Amino acid sequence: MNTVEDIEYDTNYSLVDTHWLLLYDDHRDQTGPSIAVEVAHAHLLKFIRTYHTLPDCQQHIRNNRQKTIKLFITNNKLVDWDNNADASDLDLKKLYIYCNTARSFADMKRWNGCYQDKIEDVFMYDELNYRLVYVGINHANEASKIFETNAGLYRKCLEDARRLCDALSDKFQKKKDMIDIKLSEQSTQQ
Repeated sequence: MNTVEDIEYDTNYSLVDTHWLLLYDDHRDQTGPSIAVEVAHAHLLKFIRTYHTLPDCQQHIRNNRQKTIKLFITNNKLVDWDNNADASDLDLKKLYIYCNTARSFADMKRWNGCYQDKIEDVFMYDELNYRLVYVGINHANEASKIFETNAGLYRKCLEDARRLCDALSDKFQKKKDMIDIKLSEQSTQQ
């Protein structure tokens, strides 16, 4: 099973001077058991820079103020972020929050802490892979536009976007097949 730990950042995406896609996920300081979040397409998510400590993630954002930054973050880490007085000066474009319980999902839907106007989406942890792939398609396409004069990087970004589209296509085809099976079973029972 692939997890967040298996995402390997491709430094070519650091050359994009307009935007970044970050993922902050750290369960090391969590008390009690932690959920291993499956990221089946980790091998395709080369454009996502992952962070495992709050100070490192925040420092990266401070050092790149000129970039549009989209951040995926767990609900409990957003609370830590909100409680960190130094976080208020960070400029984030969009936040994508993933939750590990139905209760935290409901709480985040009503969140009124920091960056409430930046929250793009709140979802359960088991949707993280899908959301990363979906958002990643646009991210890779945007990156390709930056590299139009560099044929190699332009092609690489477009190929990354195509592979992500293929991954989503496979996922939806499997869902469609499951629905077809259920419909077929239902029609034979009548």
